[in-house]
Amino acid sequence: METVYFVLGVVSVLLVLGVGVTVKVGLLVRELRERLRNIEINIDNEFNIIYRSIEEETKDLQSQLDSRLDELEKEVFSQMDSRLDKLENKLTTKK
Repeated sequence: METVYFVLGVVSVLLVLGVGVTVKVGLLVRELRERLRNIEINIDNEFNIIYRSIEEETKDLQSQLDSRLDELEKEVFSQMDSRLDKLENKLTTKK
């Protein structure tokens, strides 16, 4: 009979330990899920900040490019106008 009591005691201790470990693992899993959620939120926030920064930089670069293209266009037309005027003067003076 003592063996039965001993086995029941061991089984009850193992059950209590099993329940304790299960509860502790459950709490750890819950904590890890919360941490993962926070990490996901932080990553999403950082991504949005980076995306906005890239968008702003792209707009600035596009603006600079447009401005430079306008300047180049004016220079080209000015140069062409000057050359055409010279050509016109040469043609009119030769007649």
